[in-house]
Amino acid sequence: MMIGSWFFSFREEKKEREEPLNVTVYTPPPHELGCEELSISVSARQEEIDDKERLKEGKLLGNVTHELNNPLGVIKGNLGLLEQEAKGKKRSIRFISQAVYEMEELTRELSLLEGLSDEGLRRDFGVIDLDLLVREVIDFLEDFEVRKGVHLKFQLSPVKVLGNPFLLKIAFKNLIQNAIKYTPKGGEILVYLFEEDDKVVFRVQDEGIGIADKDLKNVLKRFFRSRDAKEFDGKGTGLGLAIVEEVTGLHKGRVGIESKLGEGSTFSLEFEALKSS
Repeated sequence: MMIGSWFFSFREEKKEREEPLNVTVYTPPPHELGCEELSISVSARQEEIDDKERLKEGKLLGNVTHELNNPLGVIKGNLGLLEQEAKGKKRSIRFISQAVYEMEELTRELSLLEGLSDEGLRRDFGVIDLDLLVREVIDFLEDFEVRKGVHLKFQLSPVKVLGNPFLLKIAFKNLIQNAIKYTPKGGEILVYLFEEDDKVVFRVQDEGIGIADKDLKNVLKRFFRSRDAKEFDGKGTGLGLAIVEEVTGLHKGRVGIESKLGEGSTFSLEFEALKSS
């Protein structure tokens, strides 16, 4: 039984503030403003501040992504020339190519995170046969599963949700891919999809390295990678799980995590089931 667990709601604060928030509120005499009105005023002010912070963060991600793409294009173009001309330097070129690939992955994930702040994505929601979508992801990752020497089993019930298939596919891929990545050779990964109490649950259970209790509250933060994860596999951006949380939040769902260091992890995504008409 997993002893470490953490549960996240899409309404929870996603990051710690770098500086304390100081809000000065003028409080008129009781006869001018009631307690309820004051509470609403402070709440509205807080929402306004949060919106400005999200906008500022989105612009920063967009600028960083743009600045990374330009030099990456130059490096990638010149690598092609080097591969044709260089002799006896294939090892160095391979290392450079891998670094370029990892930087491209970082820019792709940063671009995706920037796009997830766009409320217009909700207009692309439609009815999804989630079992078919999950099966597509499993088939896509089959080669990775074979190369890693792990065994993936799945049990998918036919369920429907309202959502964006492209974004949900990314979230599911990130979780299954992580399970394969951090499970030692010969280990087993179980993928479940079922409906329970008017909720649709997508669950990935692995026999991987697990997560230390002290790291559970941080695993969904952007760029966070635990020391154990880095030691097991040095590659990674630390953005995969942050994207999972953002996508789940966009679908008004929540993320559940259970884990024990050295024994494995279970990640669950919970969504509202689509009510049949």
